[in-house]
Amino acid sequence: MSTIAEYDPLVAADEGDALLMALPPLPTPSHSVLQRQVGGGATVVYGAISGVIGSVHVFSTVCEREPQEFWDFIVPFVYVQGVIAAVAHAAIVLSNPGVIERSPDTCTPIPGRVSERLRAGDMLDDLDNVDNGLDGTTYCVRCCVWRRPNKSSLHRAVESLRLTRRIGGATRFKPHHCRICARCVHGFDHHCGVLGKCISLQNMPAFLLLNLMSWSGGATAMAALIAAVGHTFGRIGIMALSAACGFYTIIMCIALFLAPNGRLYGRPKVAAPAGRAAK
Repeated sequence: MSTIAEYDPLVAADEGDALLMALPPLPTPSHSVLQRQVGGGATVVYGAISGVIGSVHVFSTVCEREPQEFWDFIVPFVYVQGVIAAVAHAAIVLSNPGVIERSPDTCTPIPGRVSERLRAGDMLDDLDNVDNGLDGTTYCVRCCVWRRPNKSSLHRAVESLRLTRRIGGATRFKPHHCRICARCVHGFDHHCGVLGKCISLQNMPAFLLLNLMSWSGGATAMAALIAAVGHTFGRIGIMALSAACGFYTIIMCIALFLAPNGRLYGRPKVAAPAGRAAK
């Protein structure tokens, strides 16, 4: 990351407007990776929804819907969970996570070194991103946009709750260039390799809701299973199943602890542009 001091003075906004037409094309997203992730994510989400709803119906049949009050609550409840999960998934996949679009406001003023390359018709691949050295605003030489700090009330609230730091000290919810989507995103947290979408401050509520429904749906199916086992095998069966559920819960808690650092879920390897590391 270079600072403005290491570059020629910024090109004035009025002069920079003339250079906007000379900006190189935006980088091409990894379409094959994104298509695989989006398709796989939809299969996982809707397969899980179908599996949970189907298992609850099977267990209710095994129990002959006894006790009736329990099943009259569980069966409609699992459908509600499925609908909420489907809506949350659609909200993540179909919404804009906060991509920073090119415009005169985001592209200007243009750093001097970048303007020199544009006038000469040269590529920008070997340049480093530029830091204005003042408020953390950076210029991405891949998207050719300024990435300004998020000043929204939501981001300020997240900062006040000290949620902008993940385990290991990395900063969350700041503008970042996603190498898979090949775009800069406001409030970036991570690129979800399951859903094929950048997760940012903007779609984080839907992402958390989808995760909550996965846990809630699993718990509902487990409750239905315990009822079916108790109906079939009695108290001993319930005790054995409860022990298995406890072990499962411990494993999932460990998984959630490892996930924020990326130690559990591998991320697709996408090569950075030649000549510099991705930032």
